[in-house]
Amino acid sequence: RTAILLTVTVGAASATGWMARRGLPAGAEAFGVVFLGFLTLDVFGAQDAGWFGALRGDGLLVLLGSVLTVAAVGTAVGVARTGMRPLVGAQLVVAAGAMLVASGVTGMTDGQNAAMLLATVLGTAGIAYVAHVLRLKVATVATGVVAGVWWLTLVALGIDRVAQQPTVAGVWIHLDGWPLLAAAALAATPALLRTLPLPARVTGASTTVVLLTLVAVVPAADESTLALTLVGLAVVAGGAALSLVTTGAWRWLPVVPTVAAGLGLVAHATALGGQALETFVNHGIWEVGAGQHLQSPALAGYWALLLPAMVAAALVAGAVLARPVIDLPVLPTAAVVGTAVALTVAVVPGMYDVPLWSALAVQAGVLGVLALGAVALGRTMAAATLGAGAALLAPLVLATALASDWLTAVTLLAGTAGALAAAYLGRDLVRMTGDLLLVPFAGGFVWTVLHLADGDLLWRAVPVLLLAGGLAIARPVVAREVTAALTALVAVPASIVTTSGLDQTWLAVYLTLAGVLVTVSALLHPTRRVLAWAGLALLTLAQWVRLEQLDVDQVEAYTLPLALVLLAVGGWRMAHDGVSSRRALSAGLALGLGPSLLVALVDPVSLRAALLGLACVLLVLVGAGNRWAAPLVAGAGVGAALVLREAQYAQVVPQWVLIGLLGTVLTVVGVTWEQRLNDLRQAAGYVRRLR
Repeated sequence: RTAILLTVTVGAASATGWMARRGLPAGAEAFGVVFLGFLTLDVFGAQDAGWFGALRGDGLLVLLGSVLTVAAVGTAVGVARTGMRPLVGAQLVVAAGAMLVASGVTGMTDGQNAAMLLATVLGTAGIAYVAHVLRLKVATVATGVVAGVWWLTLVALGIDRVAQQPTVAGVWIHLDGWPLLAAAALAATPALLRTLPLPARVTGASTTVVLLTLVAVVPAADESTLALTLVGLAVVAGGAALSLVTTGAWRWLPVVPTVAAGLGLVAHATALGGQALETFVNHGIWEVGAGQHLQSPALAGYWALLLPAMVAAALVAGAVLARPVIDLPVLPTAAVVGTAVALTVAVVPGMYDVPLWSALAVQAGVLGVLALGAVALGRTMAAATLGAGAALLAPLVLATALASDWLTAVTLLAGTAGALAAAYLGRDLVRMTGDLLLVPFAGGFVWTVLHLADGDLLWRAVPVLLLAGGLAIARPVVAREVTAALTALVAVPASIVTTSGLDQTWLAVYLTLAGVLVTVSALLHPTRRVLAWAGLALLTLAQWVRLEQLDVDQVEAYTLPLALVLLAVGGWRMAHDGVSSRRALSAGLALGLGPSLLVALVDPVSLRAALLGLACVLLVLVGAGNRWAAPLVAGAGVGAALVLREAQYAQVVPQWVLIGLLGTVLTVVGVTWEQRLNDLRQAAGYVRRLR
């Protein structure tokens, strides 16, 4: 059996060489694999025959792997010398042999001997290097993968050792971290080989940085939260420094540890910031005094400036990540970092047991700095960033101030002064921002002062409404008009809606006051003429509310005043603008006649019906006398409808009279149909020619 096995093995090797010399690559590949397979059977046969003594298990794997590796390299190189490309199958067997050797070596120590793992990595890497020298590309890549697998095993072992005792003594004095240091040194080797592609060199160097950082920071895992925070800040600072001194693709070196540290700082800062923010909003409106201490979380011994530092470090980590791809502009980047740090500084007082007024002072100071910075930088991205930060901080300032009525008054007074300065001294966006904030700030300040003075709630919105309307009249821009309307919508319900319900008297007063203010703005400013209709609507609503309160149920009391106003305005437009009666008078006529007609149709025998008929006759006479189409058509149409309804009323007109009249009219119309049709056309033409 031995002779036969050796014979077929030598025969397969000879066939491989013969195929290669004949230029038959497929045959050479097949017989090469067959040769290496028979060689494997030779080793197992020799072991079974007792040629290797007591060699078993892992030792046999080492022997088999060594034989296959040497034979596969020899086969691939021998075929390559014939002028044909190296056998792919043989090159893959090189990697398989290296894996068997490594498995056997590490199996002898159950994979827990770091020195043996290191030797295995070096051995497989050496095989890969030999394959590279012999220009066996497939073997080089495959064996390199095998070396990488065992390198990862070495890293895992190192992490397991330092995790068992993550202290300075355990990692550095007892040298539990040396496997990680060895793995880092191995990863750095490709970076020193200039013959390798740049991405491979950068990857190796980056891996080295990650492992060295891990070894450096692991001892802090068993320390306090403060120590962990400081270590994270140190990692980000070191990564930023390394990013600044590197160029091109080498800027990727500090990305992984820096971003990881930045994400950890973001998570920690978010948790602390959420706890701090909660202390500002856990009070009701005007429930505590200005000297009330905040109910801050228990963070004894934690440094105040660490929270802003963590936020800044997180943003720096983001810049380190972006720097290899784009060149970040200096000023906008600094503005983003500065704005984030400023916002975090405003939150810091919530972490400590300080009076409410001091926390508000810090927030207001930060808000002022951001606002002034945005104004000073003008039309730049940095200015927009600072402005956005101020806009985000303003609600927090108001939320903090609302806990105390005195602090609310002071805050709104300062906000009113700032908005006033921005509205009259600023330009463009600054001016518009001032106009948007001036009315609500001023109105809120007046309301708060009246609250402090114990002013009656029912009339407290009167000065607020006068102030909002006055500011909108002083500068009739959309920003002020909209905020004035919103301020009124907040202040008026807050005054008249009480536990006992809605006070209709004061509602009518406020509607009247608002209507007067809107009408004054329309009269003083030609560009705001359209507001006159809004003023008229408000005054009409005020009248309707008052009438409803007095239990007035006559529909004309609600419609006729507004209809008369509309007719007066329409008459004025006809006299001054030359518009037609249809455009000028139709709305007033419809409002004056329509509701009364609907009621009269239900009750045709009444004083209302008689007065409505008289009004229709007068409108027909006025329209015909002045050649106005709208009064003529409205009077005739409503009058005709009223007459038809009267004719249908059976209790007033006997049925035989109605039938006789209708029969007579229909007979006359039928006999003279052509003449009546001509008369209708002439009447329609007459109406069209009217004004």
